[in-house]
Amino acid sequence: MSEIYDRLHTDLVTCRLRPGDTLREKELCQRYGVSRTPLREALVALAGRGLVQLSPNKGAYASPVDQSVLFSVYEVRIPLEKATAALAALRANDDHLVRLAVAREALPACAEANDLDAFIPLDREIHALIIEAAANPVLESQLDVLRQHTIRSWHYFKDRGVVEEIDVENLTAVIEAIRGRDPNRAADAMFRHMRGYLKAYEAMLARPADVLGSI
Repeated sequence: MSEIYDRLHTDLVTCRLRPGDTLREKELCQRYGVSRTPLREALVALAGRGLVQLSPNKGAYASPVDQSVLFSVYEVRIPLEKATAALAALRANDDHLVRLAVAREALPACAEANDLDAFIPLDREIHALIIEAAANPVLESQLDVLRQHTIRSWHYFKDRGVVEEIDVENLTAVIEAIRGRDPNRAADAMFRHMRGYLKAYEAMLARPADVLGSI
């Protein structure tokens, strides 16, 4: 992908370009120092990932964070993450197992300090290791798209009071099952871990509209 695609993608996922914002070509060209042609190509590619919406009459705008879309993402992501954990238990090599063990050792400190800022990147590192160990490029490509939507939702909601639990117990159980070469136990632990994510969003979306603001 192009540099402009990567920069736009980052700004959309981290909500620097806020959900619902109009993406005016002139402003974006100035912001990123590019011409209209590569910008338009990047917007079309990002529309294909659901991060941008294109309208013949209104132009382009950042896709809103939509409740139904978020839950649809989880309907698909949870079974794929379970499959990934199971495959990782069957296919992980010695290097994967060592790297997972190292990451596991860092988890308790996050929980003891209740340090969500440290836990989130560690959690993502562990998920990336698991998908690498699963060695399935189709799963990897599908989960990459789904994870971008959930990361974007997390950025959107974090300033609105969402509290994501530091789930050391289930994430540790996933790692131990993979290291123990137990695909069924790995899938079950991954389900419990992913369900924790979804519960945080369910709690957030149940809050009154004056707390949530417009989504």
